[in-house]
Amino acid sequence: MPIEIYETLERTVGKEGAKAVIKSIESTISEFTEYKLRTSKDELLDVMRKEFVTKDFFEERLNALRSELLGIMRQDKAELLGIMKQDKAELLGKIDTLYEKTEKDKTEILGIVDKKDLYMAA
Repeated sequence: MPIEIYETLERTVGKEGAKAVIKSIESTISEFTEYKLRTSKDELLDVMRKEFVTKDFFEERLNALRSELLGIMRQDKAELLGIMKQDKAELLGKIDTLYEKTEKDKTEILGIVDKKDLYMAA
């Protein structure tokens, strides 16, 4: 407090009265400052809690994403297995067709060779 205020109070209410008023004002200012610091600190902590992710929230979100990803992977795996089964069936069908054609060609060639042997033997 400026000394002029104290001197004015002292002339008006006396030395003891001025001391009491000044102490009261200083005490009020001090209490208000402490209150404001506590309030500001609490407000800041509250804002920080709202803005920053907590460990529990992070783990919860991570587990949700993990579950979602596993679901997608299972779906993709099932789809790929279905495609692979279709491709396998198609390839086995082509192999069987090729085998039948090969056996037919083999029988035909053996027949030609046998006829040739017969012509040559006669």
